Parts: sequence; C-alpha cells; structure tokens
Amino acid sequence: MSANCPSCGAALRPGVKNCTQCGAQVGGQPAPRAPRRGFSIWWVIIPTLLYAYLSRDLVRIAILAAIGVGLVLAQRRPEVPASIRPYLPLLQLLMVFIFLGGNPIVVVLVAAAVVAVAWQSKPLVRALEPWWQIQQRIPSILRRVIGFLLALVIGYYFGRRAGGNEWTYTFISMVCSTVVVLLLTFKPPAALRRPA
Repeated sequence: MSANCPSCGAALRPGVKNCTQCGAQVGGQPAPRAPRRGFSIWWVIIPTLLYAYLSRDLVRIAILAAIGVGLVLAQRRPEVPASIRPYLPLLQLLMVFIFLGGNPIVVVLVAAAVVAVAWQSKPLVRALEPWWQIQQRIPSILRRVIGFLLALVIGYYFGRRAGGNEWTYTFISMVCSTVVVLLLTFKPPAALRRPA
C-alpha cells in the first residue's frame, strides 16, 4: 500500500523522507534546503553591456567581458568560499566603475564605511538620539523637500569640482546625498533608540 504526501497528495515511494513533488517532510528528516543562488548572471551582463555602449573600446570591452566570465565561473568553483560565491557578480559593477575612470579606493572606503555602520548600527542609532529628537519636530513633507533640495545642492557641488573625475565624484555625490536623505527621512524603531 503506497502512502500519499500530506501536503500535496502525491504518491510516495517506500522509504522516501521528502516528497518528490513539493519537498515536504514525510520522514524523520527535514526537507533539504535549496542552495542559495545569489546574484544572477545579469549583474555581470548588464554592466558589461552598459560599458560597451559608453566606451566602444573593443579591447577594454573584451577584457571586461573576460573578467565577467571569470566571475561567473568562479561562482561555481568549490575552492571559492560559499559565503562569498553569491556576491561575486557584484564585482563586475566595481570593474565597470574602474574601467570608466572611477577611483577604486573611494569604493573600498565607502564599502568599509557601510560595513562599519551595519556592524555598529544599534550604538550609532542611539548616539544620534539628539538628531532624532530634532527630526521628529520637522513635518514629514518638509523633511522630504529639504532632503530633495540638499541632494540637488550636493550633486551640483560635486559636479562643479569633478574636473575629469566625473565617475568618482558622481559616486561620492550619490553616497553623500543618500546619507543626507536617510538622516532626514529614516525613523528608527523605538526599540533601537535610547530613552529620551
């Protein structure tokens, strides 16, 4: 007598631990987790195509495409740590930025700052309590308008000083504008804030 899956009703073979149709647990072991896929190949293809459109330099396009193929192949290699593999396609964005003339040191510094903020987010939110007190006194619509205007001013400021480093200054401008807008519009949960 064959058993049926309690989830989907599919017929089960004897000794099977998980349903072959829906993956539900039917034996003593939990269903195996699907491996994390991570960022898709489109994170390699689209930046490469954008670079090809912007530069039209066949040698550099070929080099960038080869780097992209290398990143995709590295994602499948067992020697590459599993914790890093899903994020490898993001390196193509960094390569495109560098090929366009961007400064990689700026990207590394910003990435390090993002990691530090994520790592110390709770103490940072508590340290900004005086700002959160001021922020909640400003009407929401006014904060959004101020954030938009400040982003324009920051973009104009860095745009005027680019002088041949447009990609680096654009990146710095975007980072600064994002920080300003977040400080004006983000409201941290009460559990993260220190009591007033």
